[in-house]
Amino acid sequence: MKTLFALTIFALLSACGGGGSSNTTSPVTTPPAVSATATPITGNAYDVSGLNGNFSFQNATRANVTISGLNNNVWFAKNQLLGAVDVSGTGNVIVFGTGDNVTNLTISGLNNDLWIPQGSGIAASINTGLNNTFHTY
Repeated sequence: MKTLFALTIFALLSACGGGGSSNTTSPVTTPPAVSATATPITGNAYDVSGLNGNFSFQNATRANVTISGLNNNVWFAKNQLLGAVDVSGTGNVIVFGTGDNVTNLTISGLNNDLWIPQGSGIAASINTGLNNTFHTY
């Protein structure tokens, strides 16, 4: 199952023109823990556009989230029903929780680390994003 999930992500990356050596997958690891200083977000639309911030989305039902900033840490609590998540920023760490459901995950940013629960069904659409790493846990 682990290998199938990693191959699915790789196939999606390759099919969307962002694959090959420019985006990578990393099998089962432990995601970064939520920072005690993370700003809790509960709204249904939010743009993480700052620099070096920590954000934790909680009860963000059908939230549309844009992550356009630099070097931010973004955590989504478990079992979130999210809308569109657009990652256009650089150097962000994004952790999806177990049971999260994302309507549309689009990546056009650079050098981001995305943590996706194994078997979650979250699929990324890679536009122009390069050097992003997808971790499964």
